[in-house]
Amino acid sequence: MKHARRSLGALVGAAWWAIGCATTQPDVGSDAGPVDGGFTDTVSDTVVADAPGTATPFDTGTAPDAGTMVQDVSVVPSPDVPPADTSMDVASPPTDTGRADTSAVDVPTFVPIPGVHTPLPIDPVVDIQDNQWLLDLYRTVLAREHDVGGYRVNYAALQTGSTRQQIAMAFVSSAEFTGNPALADRGNYVTRLYQTLLHRTPTAGEVSGQVALLRNADGTGSGIPWEQMLEAFYASAEYKLVNCETSYYTLGAQVNPSALLLNDLFAGRARMQTTAESQAVTLTVPSARALWDQKLPVLRNPQGTGYIGFTRANVVASPQQFTIVLLSSPDAVNFTEVGPVFDRNGSETWYDPHVAIDHGVCPARTVMAMECLGHEGASLCTSESTTPGWAETWHRPTLVVDGCNGGGSASICGSAAAQSASTGVTLTDGRARYAAWTQVYDGVGASDPQAHTYSQDTAVDSFDVYQGTVMRTSHPVETLMASTPMVWCTSPWDCNNRDKQDWKREGSYFYALYNGANYYRCNGRWGISVARSMEVSGSEYTDRLPLAAGIAAERSDTCGISYPMLNVIDGELYVYYAYYPLAGGNRTMRARLVPVP
Repeated sequence: MKHARRSLGALVGAAWWAIGCATTQPDVGSDAGPVDGGFTDTVSDTVVADAPGTATPFDTGTAPDAGTMVQDVSVVPSPDVPPADTSMDVASPPTDTGRADTSAVDVPTFVPIPGVHTPLPIDPVVDIQDNQWLLDLYRTVLAREHDVGGYRVNYAALQTGSTRQQIAMAFVSSAEFTGNPALADRGNYVTRLYQTLLHRTPTAGEVSGQVALLRNADGTGSGIPWEQMLEAFYASAEYKLVNCETSYYTLGAQVNPSALLLNDLFAGRARMQTTAESQAVTLTVPSARALWDQKLPVLRNPQGTGYIGFTRANVVASPQQFTIVLLSSPDAVNFTEVGPVFDRNGSETWYDPHVAIDHGVCPARTVMAMECLGHEGASLCTSESTTPGWAETWHRPTLVVDGCNGGGSASICGSAAAQSASTGVTLTDGRARYAAWTQVYDGVGASDPQAHTYSQDTAVDSFDVYQGTVMRTSHPVETLMASTPMVWCTSPWDCNNRDKQDWKREGSYFYALYNGANYYRCNGRWGISVARSMEVSGSEYTDRLPLAAGIAAERSDTCGISYPMLNVIDGELYVYYAYYPLAGGNRTMRARLVPVP
């Protein structure tokens, strides 16, 4: 939703450990290098240094034998889902008002849920990231869309110390610009600013008025520099009116009125499909040495047609190193690699991406949280882009929350226990921002009875600023889902491992999709479930579904099922996940919510 248009007026110049660790790894691909070429004569190609320290990642699973390029997608029937775990006392929560009952009996009148079926209002703050600014610089100064190779060079320069003024001067000093007199014409530049940023053709008076304020491209004459006029257009009221979204959907996209919702799981009207009922998802990733335990966030492609997804690609066998790749799909079932999102330097490794949208800023940003190496071990990093379908426009990952290696007083946390910041996620509620991670608390050794896996979160002012460690961040560290610190606990199925993988708002509740188990390592009783709370943070998500309402693993000798991601596909809710069938191999699947008779 965007504001109505009005005139601009005069401008003023001013897994640790990927929790689903594997014992088999069926896939292999061929190496695919990044695209190059184009406008590269402006700034030298500078890259960010390696992550600080000489940290070693937690084990992400034993790399199995190489197999086929395309992930194995044969479906193996699973045993029946076990009955509800009556040892877990789940209180009956208040019903989410306005939800249509999809059962065959006593169907009430449908009442749309704000944020789910109808959008919620938002008044975003205009905040132009470097990636968007650089896209607009190509369009307004060079009168064309960017080329991938040149864009990567210039965006890398912006991220490593070059200023916008320096990049803009390099553009107007380039052979491409100086060799085309029409580009240097001030009236033509003003016209391109109106067309690119305000999406309209200016009047003759508007052009002459702005030209009178503007110096020549080479800096001669009186008036403001070209780059400053670009910033003035961003600051105008008309830019916000015609470019900024005024409403948003909390699940990332509009949901059909007839679709079953997460609330229906808690109301007993719905369940997730079992592994036998789920649909196989194919991943073709030629750059990956192997694929296993693939976390897969999916969204509509705003830069094209169909869908895009993000997942990890194993690129180095030992020690295991990963990168994030962009995928494309016509149907959200069959995905093909577009290319790597980030250029790796040295031993950099990023994996297990989560994607959410921050509508509190304009243009809206897609935020990617991922596991990475911080100063000592598995940590939470983030990246952002206003154009997620173009891999080159994502900024290099920023370290946000540090994990700790258990080095005692020498550790960044000062703790004798190893504590990771694994499988990070983000959530934006209006303008309020939150980051969450899973702490794999290894204690002081494998026999430490305090060892367990649980979920933490904190409020953040920005997703691209360092917050601190798992022990202490800029805002208080809260417990999202606690777990029992005891090995092989035999009470509820998820007592020792509650690892959130996705975080969403639906109606009046906030939901955490998680994989859980009765042991924090890769064996025991694993499954996928959902927890919720009416408070986004500061109140533990104790209202949790029993495993019977989620998806049970078939195997108990590995991380049998993991990485649940809730994706809205054609207005319906799907849970994408990774699992190990009894027959062997590793699959990526998706499950719909289906009615309970």
